[in-house]
Amino acid sequence: MKRFFPALMALILLLILAVPGAAASGGGSDAANRYNVIFVMDASGSMRQTDPRGYRFNAVNLFTDLLAEHGNVAGCVVFSTGIDKEKSPLHVDSPDDKAQVIETMKSVPSTGGWTNIGMGLTEALDQLEDYGDPGLPSVVILLSDGNTDMANSKARQESLDLKAQAIQTARGVGVPIYTVCLNADGSADMSEMRQISDGTGGVALEVTDAEGLSDVFNTFYNLIYGTSTIPLADDTFPADGVLRTPFDVPGIGVEEVNIIIQGGAEEITLIRPDGAVSPAEQSVNETFTTVKLTDIIPGRWALETRGVPGDHIKINMVYNTSLAVSIAVEDPDGSYDSGSQTYDVDRPVSVSAVLSDANTTADNDGQYTGYTAELIITDAYQENPRIVPMAVRGGRFLAEGLTFDEAAYHLQIHVTGSHLERDSDILGPVVFAKRAASAPDDPTPPAPANTAPAPVEDLVSYSVNIWPFKDNSLSIDLTELAEDAEDDELRYRVESTAFRDSDYTVEDNILTITGYSLSTGDFLIRATDSGGLYCNITVNIKSRNIGLMALIGIGAAALVALIIIGALAYVASTKPFRGRISARTECNGVLKNGTPRSPMRGKCKLSLLGVDNIGLNPAKSYFQASGQRYITFNTDKKVSCNGQETNRVRLESGVEVCVFLTATPAKRLYIRFDSKMKSAPRRGGYKPSGHRTAQKSNTPISSTGGGAVGKW
Repeated sequence: MKRFFPALMALILLLILAVPGAAASGGGSDAANRYNVIFVMDASGSMRQTDPRGYRFNAVNLFTDLLAEHGNVAGCVVFSTGIDKEKSPLHVDSPDDKAQVIETMKSVPSTGGWTNIGMGLTEALDQLEDYGDPGLPSVVILLSDGNTDMANSKARQESLDLKAQAIQTARGVGVPIYTVCLNADGSADMSEMRQISDGTGGVALEVTDAEGLSDVFNTFYNLIYGTSTIPLADDTFPADGVLRTPFDVPGIGVEEVNIIIQGGAEEITLIRPDGAVSPAEQSVNETFTTVKLTDIIPGRWALETRGVPGDHIKINMVYNTSLAVSIAVEDPDGSYDSGSQTYDVDRPVSVSAVLSDANTTADNDGQYTGYTAELIITDAYQENPRIVPMAVRGGRFLAEGLTFDEAAYHLQIHVTGSHLERDSDILGPVVFAKRAASAPDDPTPPAPANTAPAPVEDLVSYSVNIWPFKDNSLSIDLTELAEDAEDDELRYRVESTAFRDSDYTVEDNILTITGYSLSTGDFLIRATDSGGLYCNITVNIKSRNIGLMALIGIGAAALVALIIIGALAYVASTKPFRGRISARTECNGVLKNGTPRSPMRGKCKLSLLGVDNIGLNPAKSYFQASGQRYITFNTDKKVSCNGQETNRVRLESGVEVCVFLTATPAKRLYIRFDSKMKSAPRRGGYKPSGHRTAQKSNTPISSTGGGAVGKW
């Protein structure tokens, strides 16, 4: 599991205990173990199919039932296309307070709407900022049955941008987001949920059946509150109908005991270690009953449940714990030198750990019964762990006579037992070096203390324009991000990021980003020196899909161009003729007149003139109007006209033109256009470059003259 260590931990040696020779660190979690918790619940239309019986509400009900009797804060946000309803975070100090959160979620029916995850997360973080208890850490729990899904691409991108910004905000204020995907039909992509959780320090889980949601929320409770679910019974009621189930309560670390009963328990009784009956708060829900024990007495307890013989019953237990672990380096022989802030490498030291809870600090060996501890030693870069078992001695865990090579180290205690697990804070860097020898009358000044690296800039920002069919990768030289007074080279690593693992690589201190799964996101880069001190640098990456924007712009421009071209083509194709078209054919010396036509505008097919076929396709050969005193004759095959082969013959008003196919010169078509426009007619026919112009004449028709014209 990734841990995000406090930035000031690097200076822990400057704050070593007032008595020289001892270094100490407190427990790894707030002793009260209370949180602001806000549930973000999907109410889109698909939830009607994935969870028609409302198991999600039972799951949240179980989570709130497990909360300690006093001190937690809870609220909820229900979303679909937008925010459907919300309950601002409030202190939950009674069953009624918890019920308000559940009833708010139940009051929103899943009747329709899209899945705007970005807006749901944004609203949850706003609620925590405005109404959460500032003295408590915060968590968000998101439940959805799918991925971000909106009515159109623009709305979807807006939701994704909100999600990216929400991840940034959560990272900035240290709010982990736990996500559960109800993937009932297998269509959901878990990568979105994992990115939200991984980027904020939470956990993502998947469930394929809504009945399993209670187990997921139970798991989330264990992860958030540092406890575990303890199976007590999975049995049937005996013949007398009474099932007696023993359980143990340790001497330190347990604040409350929650017992979860699934099955037909008609009567529930708690018996203390001294045999007396203990009162307990009971909460009966649709699928389970919870019993909360707040009058804690260490020892062996018993739970008696009465039911119908042969009926099945399942019983689990969850501790509410305020267990904390403190760590200290003990130096009875004066190994610590406050001047150089180092321990003498030639003298052994001991490391101890003390357990405590909200009310008690353990001071006798009996209170450690059921717990074990181990010391984890890592190098200056918090790598290469070495494990040392610890023993209970003198009312504490102790690892004695430890020797170290000359270097800097980090120390942490890991405690397990009584179904609980806790880590101390990390103590370090703890430096071991040779003590400088000096004469009493000529003392040698201590070596200067190591100083932490410093960022060149606390925040480094990059903007990337993403183009299609282009390498959009971004390479960042991490060695340019920090500087150090003592070390020429620093060790760099990505401490955390909300980008997916597939989005980037780190090799030879070069961070290369090839994917942009978020429109904005951070890399938290840690630079560590050889003495174990470090600094953090935030690298922010913003991306814009210029390619998409450009394609949209190009598409819009192309559409405008097509409209203009189409309009021009329409105008050109609908110009008026304002005249009459005549045609006749000569086939092997036989003349045939066609039917003259006076079309209105646009095109007039040759077939409409009723002439014999000279080898052209009459349906694909046509006359095109120009709106002036000429028209054009367009053919599907090239024709010979005035010694030139062409598909387009210009007909001036009053001039007859002869055309024929080179392969069949005995078949000729004579065509003529007579304009009704009043301007004086131009003399001459179609004049191809380099050829003579046919003139109007009274010469009889010749069967061989390609350009001959005659009088009609």
